Amino acid sequence: MTTLEEHKSLRAEVLQWVAEAVEAELQEKLRPLIESEMEDIFGKDGKSRGTDVPQVLQNAVHADMRILLGVREMNPSGAGTKKSFTLPHPLEPGEDARHADDGAPLHNPDWYANVDAEGVNQNYVSASVSLVQQNAEAHHLPPPLAQNTELIEVVVKGYFKSMKRKYQIDNGGPAVQERHVKKRKTVKNHARRHRLANIMRIGMEAFEVIFGEVRTVGLPSVVCTPCVSDTATSDGVAGNELRDSYRKDADVGVGAWELRTPLWRSRKLTRLYMVLAVLSRFVREHEDVLDLKKDIKKLVGDAISEAHVSPEVAERIRVLRARYQAKVEAAVKGWSTILMKAGHRIHRFRGPLENAQTFPPKNLKKYTVYKEYINDQWVGLNKQNSRMFARAPSCPSNWTILDLELPDSLIPVDDLAWLAKLEEDGYEADGDGDEEDDDAGNHGEEEVDEDSEDDDEDGDV
Repeated sequence: MTTLEEHKSLRAEVLQWVAEAVEAELQEKLRPLIESEMEDIFGKDGKSRGTDVPQVLQNAVHADMRILLGVREMNPSGAGTKKSFTLPHPLEPGEDARHADDGAPLHNPDWYANVDAEGVNQNYVSASVSLVQQNAEAHHLPPPLAQNTELIEVVVKGYFKSMKRKYQIDNGGPAVQERHVKKRKTVKNHARRHRLANIMRIGMEAFEVIFGEVRTVGLPSVVCTPCVSDTATSDGVAGNELRDSYRKDADVGVGAWELRTPLWRSRKLTRLYMVLAVLSRFVREHEDVLDLKKDIKKLVGDAISEAHVSPEVAERIRVLRARYQAKVEAAVKGWSTILMKAGHRIHRFRGPLENAQTFPPKNLKKYTVYKEYINDQWVGLNKQNSRMFARAPSCPSNWTILDLELPDSLIPVDDLAWLAKLEEDGYEADGDGDEEDDDAGNHGEEEVDEDSEDDDEDGDV
């Protein structure tokens, strides 16, 4: 018979075991969401995209740095643009220093020099750090934050670089401003594609569960941002009238965004993205695959992989996969297209092919556009496309994902019709091959500004 102390000890052990089991269950269910959020914050390489700075400190730094410049009111920066601060010009040699109404000295940084440049820039940075710490109580900065001089200086220098960039754009003439607008558009388009790719990744586990690990080797790599469709709000090459006709056919309003499919992307990859978008939506709205993955893992047991289980176990796994696929297919029957569903804040429609991406993106650092990603018909349009295809590397030999045939039953009916039309009409307009010779290989890409505009997409189509 156990003593009271032994009973309490046993009870504590049982409670600890239950707590650990529950925690493990929660961790497994939350891991995909946590990994997605961590990737958005720290990037795929695990490195921080910047110092984690409390918003209250950023606000304090911005306000005090503008005070030292004598910049207090926002002014219109041009027709049709938002109001912004007008930054002071650097002082000319022999020009008198400026002072505020209360006699406090104002700063005129050299916006064409480095932030650490000796003289006016260093003085401005030092004065900014001091003023933030002096006004800590007014800014409601906690003492540990107000005393962190190193962090404050990091934020000050970061804001200096932002103001420096703004000054050079505002005072650089039409050519500089045009380049800035073009770059902003490029970065924004990339950010939208990046979010669509992340949404498709939510469907990866379900995809692997349905088709098995042997047939999906290489799946994580084929979902790459450069291959995803653009999401645009402008008219593009096709013009407003033609674009409106596509919007009307899709039965969406004037605020809908246009999806522009890459004409150079292989039909197999387009179809794969479609199925991933479907599975991503199914996982979020109906049923995830965590329990099913556990059941399959138990059946595999100590075997090296699914390929090494007995025929009886393989059949049981096949039945589990088929049941889950049947649930997805039943849901898909109620969807006309992956683009539309109740609750979407912003609707989307597929625009005219004249607006579609014509060439693979160049200068990619993190991704590689493999030969297998490129459409054979597009390659045959002209010599330029052929040269780009010839320079692109082949995908790794162990990949099986691009050999997989995907059933029509996993694609909504309107999307199937669109795929058929894309195959029929995608290459009526031939290029002359005189464009700049881009490379489809592995190059550098624009840095992404993750300024989220909408988070209710259902993936690329």
